[in-house]
Amino acid sequence: MELLESVLSHVSLFQGLRPDELGHVASRFSVIRLQKGDERSFSASTTEARLMVVIEGELDLAVDTTAGALRSHLEVGDRAGDVALLTGKRHPWKILATEASAIATLDAPGLDALLEKYPAIALPMASEMAKELGNMNDLLRQLVELHAEDLSPDQLEAAVDDR
Repeated sequence: MELLESVLSHVSLFQGLRPDELGHVASRFSVIRLQKGDERSFSASTTEARLMVVIEGELDLAVDTTAGALRSHLEVGDRAGDVALLTGKRHPWKILATEASAIATLDAPGLDALLEKYPAIALPMASEMAKELGNMNDLLRQLVELHAEDLSPDQLEAAVDDR
């Protein structure tokens, strides 16, 4: 539990909490240990939606979206799934341990309980979601501008790669 509390203290959502509050937050998480090569899948269902924080090791993350798979490499302190819990826009995802690892997960009722008890958690969540929405809006604007330039498919692909 000490390791989990230490990692959570550096996750932006929980940085403003006191040590005793972090202890309560940590108690709501479930810890899952993974060996190198272990894979864990999470469906898009409400019951499997989770906030996941890497507390030890490294993982590869793959999120299946309508636009294709989004991939990322996660290290200690990285997280995934919080936006899906808040927005209800869930996609199936899976993780692959690239070394012995541990993750901590929190389900929707757990997050709701923490938000009720510690509303300060909502501030960094809202800020980060707003920033991500702004980035996505900027990307979409750039794509619309590129399409308006009437580029050939090869030119369009090259221009997207450049950005």
